[in-house]
Amino acid sequence: MREIRRLDIIWTAEEVAEYERLREEAAKVQKETPEYVKNVLRNHFKQKGS
Repeated sequence: MREIRRLDIIWTAEEVAEYERLREEAAKVQKETPEYVKNVLRNHFKQKGS
């Protein structure tokens, strides 16, 4: 069986602008927002050396 993990993030109030920026950045590189966010996190961990 395939392992699956899920993360739900809720953006509220002033955070909505941050979400929209993520969507825009994802569109620039022709990625869906969830895939773009996963790539951002991967890059973050690579930079930290984790």
